[in-house]
Amino acid sequence: MDEKQVVEFFASKKLILGKEEIQLILKSRNPEKVMENAAKNAKTFYVEKKDIEKAIQDLEEKVIIIEPAKKIIAKEVETSLKIHPDSLTNHKTLGTTNDFIEYFRERFKKIKTILTTRGNSLPITSIEKAKKTLAKTRVIGMVRTKKQTKNGHLIIEIEDENETLTCFAGKDSKIIQTAKEVIPDEVIAVDGKQSKDLFIIESITWPDIPYKQKKTIEEDISLAMISDIHVGSKQFMKKEFTEFISFLNGATENKNYEKIKYLTIAGDLVDGIGTYPGQENDLENNDIYLQYEILCEFLKGIPEHIEVILIPGNHDASRISEPQTKINDEYIKSIKGYSNIHFINNPGFIEVHDVKVLMYHGASQYSLISNIPSASDGITNPQKTAVEMLRRRLLNPIYGFKPPVIPVGSEMIITDEKIPDVMHFGDIHKNGYTEYRGTTIVNSGCWQKITSNQIKRGLTPTPGEVPIYNLRTGNLKIEKFISEST
Repeated sequence: MDEKQVVEFFASKKLILGKEEIQLILKSRNPEKVMENAAKNAKTFYVEKKDIEKAIQDLEEKVIIIEPAKKIIAKEVETSLKIHPDSLTNHKTLGTTNDFIEYFRERFKKIKTILTTRGNSLPITSIEKAKKTLAKTRVIGMVRTKKQTKNGHLIIEIEDENETLTCFAGKDSKIIQTAKEVIPDEVIAVDGKQSKDLFIIESITWPDIPYKQKKTIEEDISLAMISDIHVGSKQFMKKEFTEFISFLNGATENKNYEKIKYLTIAGDLVDGIGTYPGQENDLENNDIYLQYEILCEFLKGIPEHIEVILIPGNHDASRISEPQTKINDEYIKSIKGYSNIHFINNPGFIEVHDVKVLMYHGASQYSLISNIPSASDGITNPQKTAVEMLRRRLLNPIYGFKPPVIPVGSEMIITDEKIPDVMHFGDIHKNGYTEYRGTTIVNSGCWQKITSNQIKRGLTPTPGEVPIYNLRTGNLKIEKFISEST
């Protein structure tokens, strides 16, 4: 008997287990009997080490059956889920210089259109015309560079379709703090006037999202949000995650599960292989297929009335460049036929009962944290980086930082049609929430205890905390599946 046979046996019973448990079975005197009894006596669908040890020592324990609630509110509500076509498109590109030129031209065009519709008393002129007039005017451009002089002034170079403009913010000017927030490759509107070779900045306008009323619906149902599960890691919190799945099935006195109709999972579904130096020391198993097989067994345990929508992250089996394509079917074969499980691209855009939900793993946060002063504490307050994405209408604004972008599509641009009612992201492993101009922003933490790699990166995880957003009231509740002492 080998490891594969053990995994296949438990998979046939809709049970999963880790590498340590597999080795314990294989080392036992009678692996077949141990497996049969462990499967028969499993308390949850995740077989733990203690379950195998119990099966070896005592094969008489009775299976515990959890009776589901008689009435589940979410089960009685008809599903209303729309997945945007872009979230399923498999974009391909050669990534040539011309491809990137067209990509950034399209970015400039779309965001310029947004800025042009802003109410403003100043005439919007081209850079070419702005250089030839001494009157105050507004120009729209993409930021090429931002540099601080030795005297503390800021020089921001922007460009439009034809010209480049050198903009100046004096160190003692009223605009200097605002100017420090400008980042490369974003598109902004700058008010000011030409003075010799410099355009003196008086104000800066970002495309931003408009103020709107929070979207609510009549149905009393909820959206649960999680991310960064990291199946396959030694630090994956399988016990707590199993408790979460049991919660969704009603194995709790807590009634909040009854309203959960949708579950979004914002990437890093598994820990992957080779995503950072020394990762092999942190893995419970280094078989990417096995990692996804275990993930799928968890997903199968979710009640079928709950629609589950998943996007990849930088640890997943997808390209590292954004937008990322959905997880390939070869990794998730066992989930085929489960009509309530939906794998889509990163970023992903869906609508549930006409509530617009933007899902993004969030790997671009580090570039924003290091370039935007007001978001410099984004490691501990990730909601701040999401606000900056919305303000700029760009999920991954800065070219040349990780993760790289590929020059296809417009998914990384938050167009008017895709202004979210809920923005769900992850990656930082830190729960964070805020309301911004009618959009509810949620970072959903993780299901992985801190690793040495995360300590080096300054992460302070908040594992096992699940945000549950009620679509009727617009209220957010947090369900914890981890004790303070863990």
